[in-house]
Amino acid sequence: SNLTPSATLRGAIVPTRISTDTPTATSTATDTPTPTSTPTDTSTPTTTPSNTPTPTATDTETPTPTLTPTINQTQVADNIDTGDTFIDLGSLDRAIESYTAAIELDPEATDAYLGRGLAFYRSGQYEPAIEDFDTVIELEPDYIDAYFNRGLTHMELVNAEEAFNDFTTVTDFDPEDYEAYYYLAILHFDEDESDEGLENIEIALELNPRFEEAFAARAMYYYLNEDYENALPDLESYVNIAGTDASEDLVNLL
Repeated sequence: SNLTPSATLRGAIVPTRISTDTPTATSTATDTPTPTSTPTDTSTPTTTPSNTPTPTATDTETPTPTLTPTINQTQVADNIDTGDTFIDLGSLDRAIESYTAAIELDPEATDAYLGRGLAFYRSGQYEPAIEDFDTVIELEPDYIDAYFNRGLTHMELVNAEEAFNDFTTVTDFDPEDYEAYYYLAILHFDEDESDEGLENIEIALELNPRFEEAFAARAMYYYLNEDYENALPDLESYVNIAGTDASEDLVNLL
């Protein structure tokens, strides 16, 4: 049975890495040849003939410096902030437009790609979401949230192997990321790899003993395998942490 829970992606932050320094153009120095006098015999003074050519400076073209366009950091950040606000309001199309505007100003604005990927994900456009998360990783290979979000998106597309690779990468970067271990457990459970699934749930709960979703997932696993004796304590832990209202949701799910 599929144990995939409702996923929460990790959002974008205002970028701080955009350079606003305006390149300083420097002119190319040109040395003008210094005229030298013609040596003369000092014993017999002579005058220089009037037809002796006068030295002249050599004409040299100074190349025109190429200026790199300056990125408007404030405008990029404002567009990202606007996109974040639209996501919070559920206006996903407008969020995508705002993030796209930021990307047009700065094609290397990783947080804009991350935010737009989140908006694509929430609107059910999983392939474009993966493309944006791919771009983030290409630009910043150690951007953990991009791997995490891409892993969740692959889960929606039932790309188990790709999702497994992404969440494993997250744990490689951050061995204390309990949510990544949780999703690795879900993937193992879905592949009927119970030992690996339970092991990852255990790691997640060691890192966060009040991680209610981990108790819920393990309770569900035990229940689906008719191991009610082990399911009950996890169900009780889930209810104690999440509250009595949450128990009805889990019971209905079971």
